[in-house]
Amino acid sequence: MLHSLTLLIIALLIPLAHLSKHANQLYEDLLYSYNKSVRPVSNTSQPVMVQFGASLIRIIDVVSPPLPSLDEKARTN
Repeated sequence: MLHSLTLLIIALLIPLAHLSKHANQLYEDLLYSYNKSVRPVSNTSQPVMVQFGASLIRIIDVVSPPLPSLDEKARTN
């Protein structure tokens, strides 16, 4: 049973390794001639302003167990 499960997992992971080769090749093809020293500004003495943003799409579930009270006066029954 364990041997069959191992073979199944390996069979499922082989296509993923093949896809990553294509992704790596695309990355190399796109950035092969990219010059890292070029700055995206007309005046190179000016700083480059970079803005970054993020947003929360969805909270699936929040499970919070009740916390034990260590204070005798604050304890509720």
